[in-house]
Amino acid sequence: MVEYKKRYEDEIISKLERLTYEVESRKSLIAFLLKDSNINETFLNKYIQEYQEFFVELELTKQIFEREYIKKDFPKAIKWNIDFIEDTTYIEVEEDEDK
Repeated sequence: MVEYKKRYEDEIISKLERLTYEVESRKSLIAFLLKDSNINETFLNKYIQEYQEFFVELELTKQIFEREYIKKDFPKAIKWNIDFIEDTTYIEVEEDEDK
């Protein structure tokens, strides 16, 4: 396996970062609300609904990014991860068996 680094300067990276933030923040809020013994079910249900919506949108955006960017540049990519702080995508590619 070989790892590559690439910077994708496109709107989809910003969208992935925003959606990741939305999903993680909702996850934290839900966990916080569940720890409270006087849980407000209205707030809990609101954040669960938002979490589900953002999660689905994030997963769909990841699929688009993988198909339209990662697989086009690295057809044998098996795993990828975006470091938003470094603004870098790390891609693991299956090595050719010929080598």
